[in-house]
Amino acid sequence: MSSFAKTKLKAARDALGKKKYEAARDAASQVLDYEPENYNAHVFLGLAFLELGQHDKSEQVKLLHIFRAWMR
Repeated sequence: MSSFAKTKLKAARDALGKKKYEAARDAASQVLDYEPENYNAHVFLGLAFLELGQHDKSEQVKLLHIFRAWMR
C-alpha cells in the first residue's frame, strides 16, 4: 500500500470519527481512484454513504466489493 493511500485512509477514518462524512467519502474515493481493490477504502466509502443517507450507493459499494472478491 502506498503512502498516499495510507494518508488518505487515515483521513477517511478520522473524518468518520468526527462525523465529517463528506470528507470521509472524498478521501476514500481518492484511494479507490488510485487503488481500486483497497478493502478499507471500500468499507470507509460505504460507511460514509450510509451516514449521508445514500443507502443505494452504500449497497452498491458493498456489492461491488463482493463481486470483485468473487472474481479473483
